[in-house]
This record gives sequence, C-alpha cells and structure tokens, in this order.
Amino acid sequence: MVHGRLKGKVFGKKFLLVLDDVWNERREEWEAMRTPLSYGASGSRILVTTRVEKVSSNMRSKVHHLKQLEKDECWKFFNKQALKDDDLELNDEKKEIGRRIVEKCKGLPLALKAIGSLLHTKSLILDWQSVLESNIWDLPKEVEIIPALLLSYQHLPSHLKRCFAYCALFPKDYEFDKNELILLWMAKGFLHHSQLNKNVQEIGEQYFDDLLTRSFFLPSSFKMLFVMHDLLNDLPKYVCGDFCFRVKFDKGNCIPKTTRHFAFAFNDVRYFDGFGSLTDAKRLCPFVPIRHIWNHTPSSWTFKISIHDLFSKIKFVRVLSLSCCSRFREVPDSVGDLKHLHSLDLTGSLWLANCKYCLCLPPFGLLSSLKTLTIMGFDGIVSIGAEFYGTGSFSFKSLEILVFSNMKEWECKTTNFPHLKHLSIDRCRKLKGLSDQLLHSEQLTIDSCDELIVSENSMNTSSIENLHIYSCPLVSIPTTHNDFLEVIKIGGGCDSLTIFPLDFFPKLRLLQLRRCQNLRRISQEHTHNHLNELTIIHCPQFESFPNEGLFAPCLEIIAIEGAENLKLLPKHMKIQLQSLKNLRIIDCPQVEMLSDEGLPRNVKYVSLSSLKLMASLRESFDENTWLERLCIEKMDVECFPNEGLLPRSLISLQILNCPNLKKLNYKGLCHLSSLTLTHCHNLQCLPVEGLPKSISSLTIRGCPLLQLRCQNPEGEDWVKIAHIQELIIGEGSSRQPLWPWILSITLNNGLFHEQKRNWMKFKRDEVRMKCFLQHSRRGDIERSVAREPNGLGLSS
Repeated sequence: MVHGRLKGKVFGKKFLLVLDDVWNERREEWEAMRTPLSYGASGSRILVTTRVEKVSSNMRSKVHHLKQLEKDECWKFFNKQALKDDDLELNDEKKEIGRRIVEKCKGLPLALKAIGSLLHTKSLILDWQSVLESNIWDLPKEVEIIPALLLSYQHLPSHLKRCFAYCALFPKDYEFDKNELILLWMAKGFLHHSQLNKNVQEIGEQYFDDLLTRSFFLPSSFKMLFVMHDLLNDLPKYVCGDFCFRVKFDKGNCIPKTTRHFAFAFNDVRYFDGFGSLTDAKRLCPFVPIRHIWNHTPSSWTFKISIHDLFSKIKFVRVLSLSCCSRFREVPDSVGDLKHLHSLDLTGSLWLANCKYCLCLPPFGLLSSLKTLTIMGFDGIVSIGAEFYGTGSFSFKSLEILVFSNMKEWECKTTNFPHLKHLSIDRCRKLKGLSDQLLHSEQLTIDSCDELIVSENSMNTSSIENLHIYSCPLVSIPTTHNDFLEVIKIGGGCDSLTIFPLDFFPKLRLLQLRRCQNLRRISQEHTHNHLNELTIIHCPQFESFPNEGLFAPCLEIIAIEGAENLKLLPKHMKIQLQSLKNLRIIDCPQVEMLSDEGLPRNVKYVSLSSLKLMASLRESFDENTWLERLCIEKMDVECFPNEGLLPRSLISLQILNCPNLKKLNYKGLCHLSSLTLTHCHNLQCLPVEGLPKSISSLTIRGCPLLQLRCQNPEGEDWVKIAHIQELIIGEGSSRQPLWPWILSITLNNGLFHEQKRNWMKFKRDEVRMKCFLQHSRRGDIERSVAREPNGLGLSS
C-alpha cells in the first residue's frame, strides 16, 4: 500500500529525493522501493549517502566516493567555530596550534565542529596546547570512537559530563524530547547548582542548550525532537561502560551487577520477565522502557514476573517507567517502599488496563521525591480519601505537576499538595469544587468539568499565574485587582463574564477569549504595559473596545473572529499600538474600517474577510508601510486584486475559501514573491499574461478547475508556471487514478463483513463504487470493489 501511495505522489513529476545515511544492505528491499519511484518524470534524481560499500553496490548506479574536506576548507570551518564573538581572527600562536589540531581531525566536519566549539571556550594558549598534546588522539584502532569527540567530552564541565553520559540509554537514531530528558536528569539529581535565581527546570534547560551548542545534540527532522549524531552515539556508552545497559542494543544477555541505568525498547521486547540477571543489579537507578516517539500508537508490553518482586529488588530506583504496560491492574502499596523514587511514569499503563472498577488509589503521597503524577481513566473513583496521601504530615512534599483526566464519577475536591505548581483537570464531569489551596498553583487548567463551581471570591484570593478554562460554564475569573495572572485562556464557559476588566490584570501578557457567549466588551482606563497578544473568537455578543482605544504599547497580535455585533476596531491604533505586527479580522460583518487614523507602520501580517476592509486597508498605510503578508479569507469577489490595491511592500498573498472567485488580475499581483490559492472552487485559470516573474513560490490546493489546467506537462496553464522554483499543486496529481497501482477491479454482488474497513468512495467512468482494503494473513493487501445490484468487471 505504501508503494502504491508513493507511486501516486511522484507519478509524472520531476523530483529530487535524498536518502541520507542508508544502512540497509538488502537489495530486494531497495528494488521494491525503486519500482514506484520509476514513475516520476524524466530528469528525476535520487541521491543516496552511505558509509557501507555494499549499500552503494546494491544501487547499481554511479558511485561517488566523497573525499575528506580540503585543508583550507577544514581550517575555515574550524576557525569559524573557534573564534570568539569579538575576535576578528586568531593570533599567530593559536593559528599554529589550531592548524596542527585540524590535521588530527582528518577532514571530518563533526570532529572539526566539536573541537572548534571546545576551543571557543578556551582563551589560554596552555589550554590549546593541552588539547593538541592529549593522548586521546592516539586511541587504539579497536576503539571505534573518534578521538576529537572523546576529547571534546573530556573537556566538558563535570555536570555536563553526567548529563551526556546518561544518554547512553538511548539507542542509535533515537529521537528524544527535551523536556523528558530534563525530567530524567532532574530525577537523577544531576541539576544541583548554585544559581539562586534559577529553578531546577531552568538549570536543566541551560545544561541541554550547552550540550546542543557543543553539537552533542542535534535537532531532529521531527519538530521539537532531538537526536545524537550517529558518530556520537557510541561515545556515552563508551564512557559509561557497564553502568548503562540497553536490552537488544548491547551485546550479551547477562546484565552486569554494576549496572545502574537500564532501558529496553518495547517495540522489540513484548514481555518483561526480569531479563535474567536484572534483579541482581542491586543499585539499579532508572528502569526505562524506550518507545519510538514517532509512532502514533505506541507498542505495549507486559510483566511476566511479580511486580512486588521487582520492587523489592530495585529499592534504589530513582526513575521508574511503567508506560504502556498492558494488563497492569494496580500499583501495589509496596511502591511506597521505593524511598529514592523521584519519577514515576504510568503513561498509558493504567489507562490501557481500563481500571473501571478501581475504587481507591494507592498511597502515592508517601513518595517523598515524586514531582509529576498523572491519574486518568479511573471510572470507579468517587472521592479521593486519606489512603491516597498516606500517613504522616509530609504527603506529596515534592509534587509539582498533577493531572486528573477522564475521572467520570469523581465528585469530591482534594487537598494537601503543598508545593504544587501545575494542576490540570479535564473531563471530570461530576467534580463539584476545588480547594482554595489548589488555586495557589502557578498554572491551573480546567477542561470540560460541567458541574465544577469556582466562585469569584475563591478566584479573587488565588495566586495563579496561568489560567486556562475550557467548557466550564460555572467557573469564574477574578473580579478584583490581581497582580499574579500573566496568561488567561478561556474557551467556552465563564457564563458570568460580560465585561473583561483589563485594568484588574496589570501583569497580563496573553488574553484569549473564545466562545464566551455573554462577553460584551473590554474595559480599560489605564495604560497596560505587558499585554502582548489579544484573541477574541466566536464571542457573538462582543460589541466594543474601550471608548478611547486600547492603551497597550507592547501589544503585537490582535485576532478577532466571529464577532457579529462588533462595529469598530480599537481607536487610535497608529498611536497607541505602535508594536502591533499581526492583525486578523475575520467574520466581523459590521466592521467597515480598519482604523480612523491608519495602522501602525510595524504591521507585517494582515488577514481579512471583508471587501470594505480591503478598501480600507489601502488607505490605512502610508508609503513607508512594512506590510509583508496578506491573507484574504471568505471574501465574496469574482476578480481580485484590483491594480494598485496591494501595497508595494507586500511579498506574500494568500487567498483562502473564496468560492466565487473566478479570475486573478495580473496587474494587481506585481511585486509578489509568494502566492497561495486554497479552496477557491470556481477559480478557472491564471491571468492571460501568466504570473509576474517576481513570484518564486506558488501553492494551489482545493481549486479543481485551476489544478487541472496547471498539470505538468499537458495543462493549458502549465507554461505560465513552469519557471516557478517552489511549486505545490494539490496533494498530488488530480488527473490520476486514486489507486494507480490497481491492475484489475472485480465488481460482485454480496454483503461485506463487519471486520472489513476503510470504505472509500471514488468516481471512475461515472460509476460510483465503494472500496475497502483488507490485509490478508500473508500481509498482502487484497483489493475488492462491490457494486449493487449487478456485478461488473473492469480492468486498467
């Protein structure tokens, strides 16, 4: 199925595909992948990089053996890394030593970057000389570690050494989350520091960024994730020795008694039976199952030994992850015996086990070092009693983050979390109230708690800094002066809110009001010096801003959508909102003018859905405007844009959801470099003149008539866009069969069984059919099509 989808994506298109760092030596798998790629247009290219000779021979194509970087290039690259910010060039002594160090790096860019980053922090000649004369450059050949990388590690501060060495738990190419790794470091006690003005989380972020700067970590291709370069992957394992052990990755099945850190990938290991000698590792600190983060549905694993036995063997454990452990019925009371436990991860465990009949919770309060606790899916819990806190007066003395989710029967409020910072409660639909103590956490998130009542009086005495309320009609916000709140996000609910008093919240940075059915206006009498972002969406009764405009000199973003009663935007924006950069006004039919005095010159992005506002836009800017991006949505217009309508500073235009738009005006598009057309179903063609030569990026999606004319190479408008560098037409070729790999289709009478799934409708030769995909026992995909009442046979 994947190969068929790949063929459909590249069919008839010219492409460049780069496959970086390929290790797979199986020729048959490469041939299977190459087949669908052969349907691309003439001139397509595939570039493969590898360090394995057999891989290159399997490609049966021309092989280019990359040479090491030339000496001059090595020196330039090293010099760039090693120079201090205020240095123009290295002095003569450092140049001489530096060139000799560069020779030892043998043309490897990663080695040059690591050593250059190290010497960037060294200002003394003696330090440079020490690096040059280090014995590490003469590592024996059997040690498969690049000397420059080990040398760079040896010169790390001790606190960074510990943090990096801990990453020996991660297998090759493992993509990890920054915050998850910081929490593991935190649980291990690696983040002790003397910086009194920083909390532990901030110290962890600083450590992580220091390692990132030194190239020990690299950003992943997946957003917000990180990896270690594969040349670096063996380094933490080398320096840790037997202290770290990874099942399925490290050689041998016998886990040394000296092991302190243990991990296994539960994509490979389905059952945990103690793994032989694991419980002989008496001073084991972390027990971590490693999941493949990119999987949407993570694999699961299960115990084959008594969890009591496990707990009794790993009394020194600091990090315990039982995530995605299926058939896990309960957390036994013996978890309270793990006195050194700092982090307990039950993600997916209890939820997957579906604990509907659990009536009470174990004494998590006895875990004196526990910082994060998530409890979800306990249908039988009505109240949380004293057993949850345990005995003694020091329950949850370290707990900072607490999450209750999907507790269907939970009614009674809970207390006694003395150091709580973040509290999140969602889908607890019978919960009646919160204790006053919980209203003094730094961040409170409440979502879909229909019966939860939080009064104005309770909120008025709270010290919350971040308040998020979603779909909670009986929850109020503070109605008196509040010096704590910095973020307020309301998404439905807060039915008592009719006027938002901006003056009550002088520290507020971000205000989002969504689906507040009774909100009518925002009031203000004094200048607000912190507000940075204001969003008002689908508040149907909202009708006005303060009479004299918004006094918010730091406000950068205004987004208003679905305010049917609003007639005027804030007055005097050009003077009072000089920091404004982003303005979005959508579905506000009574707003006819952007500003009485024009918009601030710093505005760079505007999104509008009204013809009258478009006319006002041109009048709102002077010749020195900085507007760069304009988005037009849901506008009732047949031809757009008129000549001279768009300011000359504009470089990007997006036209979205304009069903009546039929043609574009060539003269109105001049000076643009980017044009996006989305869901304009009646847009028939491009201008007769084509598109301006200045346009280097064009995206067309959801415009079926235009997409048909822009297909390569037969489309009538293809010649008008062939020169454009960055070109996206739909999700794929609109003129190709939905499943181009199908060679035959059989249409039969008959009923379909319940287990057959993935029904899809498609049209071919004006025949409506339904198709399902079903996996056979051999793993092949069977394709069948049924049409009632008569059978029919087709082939392609």
